[in-house]
Amino acid sequence: MRKIFGNIVSLLTSDVMNRATTFLIYALVARYLGDFAFGQISLALLLFYTFYVFASLGVRVYITREIARDPSLTDRYLVNGSLLILAASVLSVLALVIFVWVMSYELSTARLVLIVGLAIVPYALTTVCEAVFQAHERMHFIAYANLPHNVLKVAATIFLLTQGYGAEPLAVMLVVSYTLTFVLEWFFILRYISRPTWTVDMPFASSMIKGVLPFLGLESVIAIWASLNALILSRVGNEIDVAMYNAAMQVLVPVSLVLQSIVMSLFPMMCREYETGGSGMQVVYEDLMELLLMVTLPAVVGIIFLAEPILLLFYGNESFANATIVLQIVAWSLIPMALNRALGQVLLASLREKITLRIVIVNSVLSLIIGILLIASSGIIGAAIATVAARLVNLGQQYVPVSQVVNSVAIGKSIWKATLASLGMGLYLAAFAEQLGLWLAIPTGALVYGALLGLIIIWSHGGLQGVRMRYAHLRSK
Repeated sequence: MRKIFGNIVSLLTSDVMNRATTFLIYALVARYLGDFAFGQISLALLLFYTFYVFASLGVRVYITREIARDPSLTDRYLVNGSLLILAASVLSVLALVIFVWVMSYELSTARLVLIVGLAIVPYALTTVCEAVFQAHERMHFIAYANLPHNVLKVAATIFLLTQGYGAEPLAVMLVVSYTLTFVLEWFFILRYISRPTWTVDMPFASSMIKGVLPFLGLESVIAIWASLNALILSRVGNEIDVAMYNAAMQVLVPVSLVLQSIVMSLFPMMCREYETGGSGMQVVYEDLMELLLMVTLPAVVGIIFLAEPILLLFYGNESFANATIVLQIVAWSLIPMALNRALGQVLLASLREKITLRIVIVNSVLSLIIGILLIASSGIIGAAIATVAARLVNLGQQYVPVSQVVNSVAIGKSIWKATLASLGMGLYLAAFAEQLGLWLAIPTGALVYGALLGLIIIWSHGGLQGVRMRYAHLRSK
């Protein structure tokens, strides 16, 4: 349990630092350069993360799974994986150039996108290192490598914007900072994990390509799916529409980070439980589902009641209050997203990545159709509704195949405790949030939720003795 907790903290710390500093860039750009530049930066980073997925070849889950099963393969995956990623990264940057030309963006926007796109190469190469760290359950090295990168991002952003520089110097700084992360992760690999011999094993590389294809297809389709609404907005609308939509989506990032870190930390355990063929995977899955919902449901309620003050606090610009209704709509997408995270890990741990690939392909096609129809008719509000609809479609598709792996999907069993506590918190915020203000509403609302959830858990286990027995059972696992 201590090791799992340590890995969760390490991954969460790393992801929080990365997302928090990226969000800080967004917030500072909104304050110093306005909503148009915010839209440009949003589009540049959106395309950067989308094309990075093609460059990374989906190797992270695959390499993590394979090395976790056989650590003696670490060197072969490290060397051959890095060479494959390097080739794919160069191709991805060229593909980004072609995409920008086809989309006919404004010259300053196109130039900014292409500068940020250069960071795809070092960022994709870190994927192999992080897969090795995760497989060896030494996730703290990921956090160590990302700390200097994030310090540089924060310090350079503050300096450049306060000195009157525009968005392009920020883009150059991002390329430098991602390169620094790549260098540091290799330093930790060589010092603490392995000093591999740089020998290309063509048969092994060929088998690796075949192995990662389902993951590449899966992650690339997911990346396209995740960016569809913003890309349609950038074509149908303008940079300001993209700015408002992304401003709302960025507010959801902290919750997403917590969910992702919990899921990634438990993924190696879920893989091992599936290999043993016992009931352990069912236990891990049910606890994972309940934990994810306990984090997600109160966040949704809080965002709905406090949307406008949260946006004004984050971005410090009155124009971003226009994203309030968008944020209140997209907040609902967190619930199916949390459920999808749990269901998706079951499919990957049980070697059903081809089923997951089929699911996300269908999701992408349906999301494209829904997005075009809703965005064309309702603009940015249509984009928000399409976001929720897409995640519900994903949930519906994953339910059946997961029910064939575990004895019971048990959504109702996992959701009711957090639902009751969240409803109580919602009633509290509805009555007192306006009088309290944001800074008091958030902590007091969290206290109300925590107290209600604790009482519900004690009652559901038949008293404190039942809770202690459940805790003892988890420790034994």
